[in-house]
Amino acid sequence: MIGVLSALSIALILPYTINVIHGSRIGLSSCTPAAFILFFVLLLTVQVSFGLWQARPHLKEVLHKAWNRDAPVDDSQEIMSYRAAVLCFLGGVIFIFFWLWESGIPAWIAPLFIFAALVIMIGLARVVAESGVPTITPAMAPATFLVSGLGATALGVKGVVAAGFTLVWAGGYLSFITAPMANALRMGSEVTRHRRALFLGVGAALVVTMVAAAWFQIYLAYKYGGLHLNSKYYQGFAMWAPGFAESNLGHFSGPSAGGWMWTGVGAAVMAGLMMARHALVWWPLHPIGFAVSASWVLNHMWLSILCAWLIKMAVLNFGGPALYQRTRPFFMGIILGQFVAAGFWLLVDAFSGMRYNHIRVY
Repeated sequence: MIGVLSALSIALILPYTINVIHGSRIGLSSCTPAAFILFFVLLLTVQVSFGLWQARPHLKEVLHKAWNRDAPVDDSQEIMSYRAAVLCFLGGVIFIFFWLWESGIPAWIAPLFIFAALVIMIGLARVVAESGVPTITPAMAPATFLVSGLGATALGVKGVVAAGFTLVWAGGYLSFITAPMANALRMGSEVTRHRRALFLGVGAALVVTMVAAAWFQIYLAYKYGGLHLNSKYYQGFAMWAPGFAESNLGHFSGPSAGGWMWTGVGAAVMAGLMMARHALVWWPLHPIGFAVSASWVLNHMWLSILCAWLIKMAVLNFGGPALYQRTRPFFMGIILGQFVAAGFWLLVDAFSGMRYNHIRVY
C-alpha cells in the first residue's frame, strides 16, 4: 500500500509534465481542443469501466436484491437499501433525461450527455478518494464532449443553448457531491449502529446547505452588487453558459474526426496502465495520474504533491515504516493547521470588514 501511495505522486506529476511540455506537439494542448476533450473522456471511461468490471459480483448482488427482497444478500449495514438506491438512481437518470430533452437537447443525444456526466463524476470521485487530493477538475465537461464528439450541428441552436446552461451543474466540478459522498461512506463504514440514519443526516445537510448558500449569494449580490464581489464567481463563471452558446453558434461545426482518432489512443494507453497496475507488482505509475494530467488544478498542486512524495520517500528509505507511522501526526497537523488558519482569517474578515484574507485550497 505504501509503495502504491509513493508511486502516486510520480503518476500524477509525470503525465502532467509530459502534457505541458509536449502537448502542443501531439495535439493535446492546454486549450482543450476537440481532440483533447474526447481523448480524456475516453481515459475516464476506461477507468470507470474497469472499476465497474471489477465490482461486477457486488453489482450483481445489488441488482438481485433490488429485484427480489428475499434474496440472501444483507444490505442492512448500508445507509439505504439496495432497492431504494437502484430506484433513486433510475429515477434521477429519467428525470435528468426529460429535463435535458425539454430544455432543447435532442432525445437521442441526452443519454450521451448523462453517460458523460456520470463517467466524469464517478471517475473524479475515484481520483479524490484514492489519491487524497482535496479537489480535482476534468479537462472537459459533458457539454464540450457533445460539441466535440457530435458537433454543434447535431445539437442544433436550441441544443447548444441548453447544453451551455448545463455548465451550471456539470461544468467545473470543483464542488460536485460524488467525491465527498465517497469519503463519507468510507467514514460511515466505521459506524456500527444506526447506519441508515446517516442517509437522513446527509440528505438534511444537502438541503440546508443548498438553501442557505443560494440565499446568502443572492443576499450578498443585492447588498453589495455582484461587480464588487469575487470576480471569478460573480462575473467569470456567470458568463460560462452564454459564452459557450455564443462561441459554438458563431460557427456551426461537425464532429471532430481527429478527436475520435485520439479516443482510441487514449483508451489503449489507459487500458494498458490499468492492466499493468493490477498485473505487475513493481509497476510504478498509477493510471489515475494519466486520467487527470490535464486538470488545471494540478498547475497549483503539483509542487505540493512532489514535495510530499520526496519527504515520504526520504522517511521510508531512512526510517522505514516505523518512522513513517510516527511522522503521520505531524503532517495531519499541517492539514488541520490550514483549516484553522483559513477559519481564523474568515472570522477576521467577518468582524473587521476586511476582504481577501483567505488561504487558497489550490
